[in-house]
Amino acid sequence: MRLRVPPSLAVLLLLIVLGFTAALTTPSVHAAGIVFKAKADNPNGFSPLSIGPLTIAVGDALVVNIFWYGTGPAGSVTDNQGNKFTLTVQSNSGQSSGANTGIFTAIAGASGSDTVTVTRATNNYGGAFLDYSGVASFGQTASQELDSAGSSGSSIVSFTNVGATSWIVENFFYETGGASGSVTPSNSQILRDSMSTVQCSTNGFGNCNSYDVPAPASGFSLSLSYSSNSCAAPGCFASHSAVELLAGVPSNIQIVDKCFGNCGAPAVTLANTNSTHTTNFNQSITLFYIVQSTLNGFVENVTTQIARSYTNGQTVAIGLYTVDPVCTASNNPFTPQCPGFLVQQRGLTTNPNKGAFSMVSNTVIQNGQWFGLAVTGGFQGLDLNDTNTNVVLNQASGQIPTVISQYAGLGSSKLALYAFIKGNSIIIGPPGGQIGPGCQSVSCGIIALWNALGGDVAAGLGGFLIVLGLIVGFLLYVSRQHNPDGTIKGFAVPVELLGIIAVVVLIMFSVAGAIPAWIPGVIIFLVAGFFVAGMWGRRQHSNTVQG
Repeated sequence: MRLRVPPSLAVLLLLIVLGFTAALTTPSVHAAGIVFKAKADNPNGFSPLSIGPLTIAVGDALVVNIFWYGTGPAGSVTDNQGNKFTLTVQSNSGQSSGANTGIFTAIAGASGSDTVTVTRATNNYGGAFLDYSGVASFGQTASQELDSAGSSGSSIVSFTNVGATSWIVENFFYETGGASGSVTPSNSQILRDSMSTVQCSTNGFGNCNSYDVPAPASGFSLSLSYSSNSCAAPGCFASHSAVELLAGVPSNIQIVDKCFGNCGAPAVTLANTNSTHTTNFNQSITLFYIVQSTLNGFVENVTTQIARSYTNGQTVAIGLYTVDPVCTASNNPFTPQCPGFLVQQRGLTTNPNKGAFSMVSNTVIQNGQWFGLAVTGGFQGLDLNDTNTNVVLNQASGQIPTVISQYAGLGSSKLALYAFIKGNSIIIGPPGGQIGPGCQSVSCGIIALWNALGGDVAAGLGGFLIVLGLIVGFLLYVSRQHNPDGTIKGFAVPVELLGIIAVVVLIMFSVAGAIPAWIPGVIIFLVAGFFVAGMWGRRQHSNTVQG
């Protein structure tokens, strides 16, 4: 039995594979010029106000423009990745119906889906979330508040000594008692987001706009012209805030290699002694260090040092364990509440040679996350080199068990067992992969799967393929048709339907934020083109036959 695959479906699958491959090679830190990547907004006006999600990369500049009425404070901004947001600039009104703007900024400490939350004591506000790459830090600020803006005029912010590669981000709120009006940039500013819903126009006409522009010179002014057909009570108000984005790579994103475990001082320093010769590995035990990462990155390798070569059948194995980054905030690692899970091992190797016994890894690790480095042997007499430093060593039952939730402390040890981590030291909160209880929507489920797979574009495409595979497999299974002898002769479900399902699932992943919108857009455009071409070719063939 052959299952014919239409060209449109074949092209769809090919493009998905190509997109998955391209995602794997996408760099996580940007060294090029500043680039605007994406935006989200929410004019909802009710606290707390969620904006997003956006798919961000470590080192991205996160800019949150908020606007609100009256004389209250700007509030605060947080996100699901634990990034620290600072109120970099604000422009405040002195009137109870006045316009206010503020700009919060942060540098992303991790890649993945990010939703920001704006919290204020009162409602009647909104915000826009902007993502930029290629930003080293934030520079100068400027603002202007016009509590008597009038029915027409200009709001101007000025800068001096601005870097040649800098950009300026502006947040502008104009609200009036009129019914119509406009806001126009005067210096080639690019409009990135605009809201004119009820939260921006409570008193009549209003605009809440976000702009950016590459710095045109070292010293310059940026002007926004506004107008309204009326300044009826309570009047016309304008609030204007701006911040400079400094181009480059964030200094606190400097990538480093650091040794964890028992590395000796300086790392790696070995001693011509061993602490494991009398360890009774005959009882099937594992020795391990409990370590807490101070970097965001990935484990490069895990290593122990064999003190001499063996020919007597001795065996050795090493393992890497990780603990949930969230639960360790309230419970101790490697306990029933926070077990350590084996994520990688180099299995039992017989008659190991003297020297480094290691395994290469690419396991992702978070700043503050606990992990374990483990080693085991076949029987008593395994000699592993020491270092010149003492670290608390622990013992668990079994030879590199899949889970460690109970252990006994053995006190200080000089056993050389260590791992190198490559990453940055930005302090971030629990990762977005931790989905709280009550996740019952389709979008929430998609994000949970996406985060579990890594939270980047490749994870989104991988999750899409998993879900699509399950759906298609189920449909083919329930629609299979059999010959009299029991063999499968075909499937009742049309293959074209499977292509439609693939597109629908792809769109669902895109709407949930797990896949960038351009991927399904390009795929749907190309598939539609092939479909039209196929229909046209079939029609031409039909006309030729009839002729």
